[in-house]
Amino acid sequence: MRTLAALLLLAGCAMQPATSTTPAPAHTPPPPDRPENAAVATGVVTDASGRPVANARVRAFAADAACNTVGFPQQHVSGANGTYQLRVASSVGPQYDACIVVEAAAAGATVRAQSPVHYAPDSAGGNVATINLQLPPSTLLTRAEADRLIDVIGRAMRHEQDAIEELRLYGNPDVNPISRYTRGIDSVRLVSEGDRRFTYELTGRRPGRTIQVTIWQDAVTHIDLPEVPSS
Repeated sequence: MRTLAALLLLAGCAMQPATSTTPAPAHTPPPPDRPENAAVATGVVTDASGRPVANARVRAFAADAACNTVGFPQQHVSGANGTYQLRVASSVGPQYDACIVVEAAAAGATVRAQSPVHYAPDSAGGNVATINLQLPPSTLLTRAEADRLIDVIGRAMRHEQDAIEELRLYGNPDVNPISRYTRGIDSVRLVSEGDRRFTYELTGRRPGRTIQVTIWQDAVTHIDLPEVPSS
């Protein structure tokens, strides 16, 4: 009986799982979240007489301490009261002092300004620079310039990107509805002119489809496109 009990005890020990002596791996916490540094430019775009300019193209660039621009700009248009606000991200890492450069353009006139600014995460604050931009006087609108802008409209209707970009400086006109309505421009005729205002009749390639476009100037140059059906 003692021998049988001993054998049973040995068998029971053999069935027990081996105890591991390898320590569990240490838990490594994830690296801390490092928010990106950024700077914000805000201000008002005005014309040469000090009046706010709506729909001016405004671009903000990150820049180094010497105000040399780096990377690609953030871009938007000024609001109805000429105001703008643009945020430019720079890098992830320690906060630092550098520069932000802002450029505004409308009706062919451009102005650029810069300001020192502190690049920091948005939650840190202190990274906003107020930069007001005053555009130089517009070039006097002439028949030759009005003719050129009519040509720009035709090129924009053919989806030429540089023409589309330029038209955004003149009240942000959209030529897509006109392009669908007329299917392009077949001929152009000056209808009236006077006091820096030129009105053209554009005959479309679709029979019976004509539109009138007025180019005029006060402190800046504007292009008024007509309302047309979507068909």
